[in-house]
Amino acid sequence: MTVIVAYAPTEVALDTDKDVFYDQLQEAVLDAPPHDITLVLTDANATLSANSRNPSQQDVIGPVSVDTTTNNNGSRLLELCRATNLCIADTWFPRKRIHHWTWYSPDGRTRKAIDHILISSRWKSFVTNCRVYRGAQLGNTDHRLLMAHMMAVRQSGLEPSVAFASSANVGSSGTGGWFKS
Repeated sequence: MTVIVAYAPTEVALDTDKDVFYDQLQEAVLDAPPHDITLVLTDANATLSANSRNPSQQDVIGPVSVDTTTNNNGSRLLELCRATNLCIADTWFPRKRIHHWTWYSPDGRTRKAIDHILISSRWKSFVTNCRVYRGAQLGNTDHRLLMAHMMAVRQSGLEPSVAFASSANVGSSGTGGWFKS
């Protein structure tokens, strides 16, 4: 299993910074062994609209979206997923809107789903649930915990287990970065 944790530049960052970030992230994803389950836990600063789901993206983005528009970072994230054969796990599970929003503005009125969990399309069926847990705030942050539940493969068969969670800190710089383990 290859796990990559990434913090994308904000929507207002320079396009050159975004280009560098997404090029490095694509290189990291493509460096993963092809047989591995590849997970990318990311504060992508990317809003995704259900309107951005067209026939060429049916394997990338699911039918569930709470945002009304796809921003520039969202378009870049969709392109990364197409180029690296990843899908956006949190868009495949219908639930209440409050269980999709990962970020709340300081005024509490604006909310968006900007954190995402990406998984290799080949292993998409191993994700059994993906949702935001609102009460699980970690430290001083305006983000909510996004968690994916996966089936673990063992010699005795499939067993459910909680796999990965993604959350971002407010104190992170806006220049972007990533970590691969």
